[in-house]
Amino acid sequence: MIDPVGAYDHRQALWVGRRLEELNFYWYEEPLGDYEVAAYAELCRALDVPILTAEIIPCSLYSAAEFVLRGAADLLRADVCWKGGLTPVLKMAHLCEAFGIELELHHAGSPIMNWANVHALGAFKNGDFTEILVPEEGLDAGLQEYPVPTPRASSTCRGGRA
Repeated sequence: MIDPVGAYDHRQALWVGRRLEELNFYWYEEPLGDYEVAAYAELCRALDVPILTAEIIPCSLYSAAEFVLRGAADLLRADVCWKGGLTPVLKMAHLCEAFGIELELHHAGSPIMNWANVHALGAFKNGDFTEILVPEEGLDAGLQEYPVPTPRASSTCRGGRA
């Protein structure tokens, strides 16, 4: 796997993609800019190495549909933080599943959000990976240890409801 973070123009992305094919890379993540849907479609048609994209497009349930329908991605990327929560990620997963595409999860910027991604990944079958960036210290948002839920001081119900 490789992620050049949108560093290439189409010609460069195609050249690098052909080298990655020779090296049997698992996927080629975001070689172009995030919104270059037509260029991604051309790249997907030209290369055998799977193209993964749509990583940082905010709330991209709707843009994910465009990538899928235009053949502009072989795999898509999502996370619960940038895509609007668990429900949009699951909707993206089901959209991708309907078209035979895997949805891989992105680093979510904090240990708590990474846990949310891992839980989301367990809720659909068309994804295998969640990205965790290292070193982790710069990405822990100041969290020193995971919060532990404590029991409520009173379990009294009001109005007969729990």
